[in-house]
Amino acid sequence: MRAGFDYIFGTVGRNELLLRDVSSGQLYRGTRDYEPGTSFVLGADVAKVFSSIYLPEEDGLELTDFRTRARAGFHWQQGNAGFFYGLSYLGKEFESQSEGQLVGSLRLHWAF
Repeated sequence: MRAGFDYIFGTVGRNELLLRDVSSGQLYRGTRDYEPGTSFVLGADVAKVFSSIYLPEEDGLELTDFRTRARAGFHWQQGNAGFFYGLSYLGKEFESQSEGQLVGSLRLHWAF
């Protein structure tokens, strides 16, 4: 079970289908309207963890009760070119993990 939010400040992505990256939680554009502009995205979510097929307890890992993610990103679009860059903080997934992770996301688009 997961709950969270994303706020988009700007014009890019407002009238498009937005998809969510499963790992980072970042929103990315599934369709394009090619309107020039920029957008800044802020978001966060928390998930209640019941079990994990990727981190089985039989392997000696004690899962955290909740997993958190926080993210920020920037969309830019001008004519046939656009890009997105974002940073995501992924909270600890199991108790013996020393700290969370900071990961980057990059998506380039050039229509020709």
